[in-house]
Amino acid sequence: MARMFDKLFGMLKRQGPQALIDAAIKLLPHELHETTFAIATDLEN
Repeated sequence: MARMFDKLFGMLKRQGPQALIDAAIKLLPHELHETTFAIATDLEN
């Protein structure tokens, strides 16, 4: 798991948050888009 976080944080540092979001969207199944949006917006509150 540490390796996964290292990879994600490395990508975040090198390419910025938008690249990380774009990569996640490409891998996320379409049927989970609404659920992911709901969770992400709930984390803001």
